[in-house]
Amino acid sequence: MALNHRRVQIAFGIVLALMLAGLGCGLTDRSGARNAENQAAAGPLPTRTPWPTFTPMPEGVVSVPPDQGGGQAPTSSMAQPTPTPMLPPTEAPDSMPTDTPIVEVPVPTETPAPTPTNTPAPPPPPPPTNTSAPPPTPLPQYQFSPGPWSVGERNDAMVRFYGYIKDTGGNGVNGYSVKASCGDFSVLSYPSGPSVVAPDWAPGWYDIVFPNPVSCNFTLQVVEYQCDTPGAFDAQCKQYESLSEAVPASTDVAAGETIIVADWIKNW
Repeated sequence: MALNHRRVQIAFGIVLALMLAGLGCGLTDRSGARNAENQAAAGPLPTRTPWPTFTPMPEGVVSVPPDQGGGQAPTSSMAQPTPTPMLPPTEAPDSMPTDTPIVEVPVPTETPAPTPTNTPAPPPPPPPTNTSAPPPTPLPQYQFSPGPWSVGERNDAMVRFYGYIKDTGGNGVNGYSVKASCGDFSVLSYPSGPSVVAPDWAPGWYDIVFPNPVSCNFTLQVVEYQCDTPGAFDAQCKQYESLSEAVPASTDVAAGETIIVADWIKNW
């Protein structure tokens, strides 16, 4: 009884499998017909491009395969090969020249230092002497000093004293008289330069004339006239200020020395 039951189950299983197989074939035929229709409408399918082969990359570089058909790249659970590290290129050594001459450097010999000699130090320079400044040139004692003097041309008819009174720059000085003295006799010249009594005289010019020739030990002296004679001049005036020393100016009628040219210099 059990055996019959087993047989019935096997037979039932076979019938069920056949029915399922037939149903699957029918579905497959329909699906195939639809796919054929879709393929006929869409055209032939593109040929699949093969995946690129794996190339080991250097350490630190990530390789991403290109997108196939616009989709994302498939991931693989397979272990990636360990990339081989890239070594930096080494520089090839420059070729060494052949037959390079070798220069032998002589070993320097030690030259003994010269023995120092005891050279005596030079004596110190003498201390500077206190050279005092030269004393200032003293001013002349008198405001007027005699300048160049000479004997003029011979004239036995007169005794004459004349010349110029000038400053240190050579300019004529006006307003001063020259006194000619012979013993107790004296006479003054008109003021030097142009004046009321001698308007035609040149700047600094003076002149004294004696109409009678006489031999005498005259002296000449610059003075400043101080007599009160407005508009006139007194040659015998005794009021004057002496401004120079009395310088000898002798005349000698026999020798023809009766004319003396005597210039004067005003020092200040």
